[in-house]
Amino acid sequence: QLCGNIFDGMKARLKERQVITTQDEDNGSVHAEVPMIWKDESQIESHSIVARSVMSALDVLLANLAWSREATLTEDWADEMEEENADEHIVVKQRDQLKNLLIMCFEQSLPNPGCLDDGQAFPDELEEFADVIQAHACSVSADLRSLLRREFEHATASHLRAFALTEDEALASGSIQYIQSKDSDLQALDRDSDDEEEGGEGDRELAVQVFLPFLRNLTANWKVCSRRETGCVLAHITGSGGDATEILEVMGRKAKQIDKIRLLETQMACLRLMFDDWFEDEPAEPESDRPTEEEVDAYSELADKHQARFQTMKQKASRLSSLMGIAHFKGARSKIATTLLAFFKEGIRYAFSIDNPHEDADLMPGARLTFLHLLGKYAGWIKKNRQSKAAIFDDLDEREDHLRQDPEFDDVHEDDLAALREFRHVMGEPKKVVTPTTSGDEHSVDGEDLTQATGFTGASRTDGNDSDSMNMTMTPSSSKARASTRSVASSAGSIRSRYSKSSLTQASLSPLPEGDDEDSEISPPPKRI
Repeated sequence: QLCGNIFDGMKARLKERQVITTQDEDNGSVHAEVPMIWKDESQIESHSIVARSVMSALDVLLANLAWSREATLTEDWADEMEEENADEHIVVKQRDQLKNLLIMCFEQSLPNPGCLDDGQAFPDELEEFADVIQAHACSVSADLRSLLRREFEHATASHLRAFALTEDEALASGSIQYIQSKDSDLQALDRDSDDEEEGGEGDRELAVQVFLPFLRNLTANWKVCSRRETGCVLAHITGSGGDATEILEVMGRKAKQIDKIRLLETQMACLRLMFDDWFEDEPAEPESDRPTEEEVDAYSELADKHQARFQTMKQKASRLSSLMGIAHFKGARSKIATTLLAFFKEGIRYAFSIDNPHEDADLMPGARLTFLHLLGKYAGWIKKNRQSKAAIFDDLDEREDHLRQDPEFDDVHEDDLAALREFRHVMGEPKKVVTPTTSGDEHSVDGEDLTQATGFTGASRTDGNDSDSMNMTMTPSSSKARASTRSVASSAGSIRSRYSKSSLTQASLSPLPEGDDEDSEISPPPKRI
């Protein structure tokens, strides 16, 4: 009864302070409305009190759940709990109660200030309230998921199966949402890491606050954890300050002890998330054929930042690769060696793929080849294995042959082909001579991919534990605005230039919806006849 009263009280206080968002059905724009309680000056002091109350309520509910669980496990369970009565058990009720309150805490996340109807910023008190509530919810969520592990669903005892927190997607999404909201603060830590006067207890406190809860949960649920969630966390292994790097390396070493293959799978998820995010975030070049000097300067600045971001991604890939450890790949027929081969094949498949979940039209052929820059950071683990190396080149040859037969091959940018040549070189094959119709500077590349045909599941857009599709990042200058890298005023440098001409034509002519071709990414290219 006490827990029920606490839950009801905190629910009411959170609801009356939650920012209301609505989406326009016509144009998809999001509008946000700040509740009146945040505009009432007489309530200003109450917000911090409510925040502390909510945090205390979460602690009380978690502690009570832990005691109930412990009491249940120490009792004599000679009579097994009936499956149909599982929902009535006190631990199950307390679990669901706490989970629902945590979800409400994560719903305090603020949208972009540009969504406000009046064009104003959110009140400082509201931003502070949302931040502290989500930070504490992230910590308690990790403890809850560690306390009632997913693996309990496979336990022999029926009461443990009932206790397992298997439907935790909302908690995982809330945790990811929180860590993404701290990206700018974490990047500032990295910039200040070399300045002893800037760095301090506050910096370490932020890194611990953000990443330690993930460390607790992911190590407890490593074998069944969300790859997407883990990938988002691992993306901070560099670029978020020395303390974040130290915490995540500890997590990596612990994860490797539990399940090395799972670590490799989550690394592919991380690489693809980073690459997709980078790819979609490419700056748009000026629309005018004769841009002003200010427009050129603004675009150049954004392009430089985009290039720098890719270099940071390559550093992350190198650090992630180093977590695996060479000793674990000895033996051509070992399970980890087989998985590593699947890892590379999936990376190659992704690099050659042209499907685009964000648009109706496919990408230009070879648009993702720069992903190979990241995959190549793992070359040292596999290229000494003759059988694996031969299998990789067979797959690479077949996909490249299919690419060269594409009617739009002449439009493939030199940077993409250079990435492919460099990947071959990194894998131990002399560079091939490929003659495209466009010209440009050659960039080194190293990429990776997984293949479902070999059983490697880490790179799939979704998996059994991930309800959300994954977003990622890419390399130097992608095909999205390749022409703009060569000439800002080029009329060929529109954002649409990365899309396939044939798919654009087909999309404009056919009003009929086409079925989702889920196998298009994992199927091998057709063989030449």
